[in-house]
Amino acid sequence: MRVAVPEEALSDNGDRSTRPLMRELMEMICPRVSFGCMRPALQSPRVEELLMKMDEQPIYTRYKVGIMLCRAGQSTEEHMYNNEHSSAAFDEFLDFIGQRVRLKGWDQYKGGLDTRGDTTGTHSIYCEYQAHELSRKRHIGNDMVTVVFQEPGALPFSPIAVRSHFQHVFIIVRVHNACTDNVSY
Repeated sequence: MRVAVPEEALSDNGDRSTRPLMRELMEMICPRVSFGCMRPALQSPRVEELLMKMDEQPIYTRYKVGIMLCRAGQSTEEHMYNNEHSSAAFDEFLDFIGQRVRLKGWDQYKGGLDTRGDTTGTHSIYCEYQAHELSRKRHIGNDMVTVVFQEPGALPFSPIAVRSHFQHVFIIVRVHNACTDNVSY
């Protein structure tokens, strides 16, 4: 976290050389956190190395989330990745979470999808500040977060059914009263 604090915002009590400036800054930035139990870290090359690694972590402003359709009776990743057609309930859910966009010629966040030759599909779902990409295993399998949309009658989902080193979070969405005014997820 990088923060700029104007000097006039700091208290002016006592000698600056003995005042715990870091604690005062932390209390200003995070007023609801109790810092009474914190102790200074040991000054060592290992601590410095870990702090440098933390500081080098990128700040993401765009996210790619995979979305899979799980039809009635399906429970394996092969079944879900082989779905070639959508359903009215799934389309309704996609319209709920974002805007359907034509990939060919799309000039905003692409999330690794082909916007020239339709090799990764013709459409995707886009939501400002968060991009949701609808594609096959080549892309979904590389997303850390995957939404599994379950139609009525779908078998219980198990993360064991998906073989991936990248997918860490599965959000299971079940539709109730699909394609009605009382739809809920």
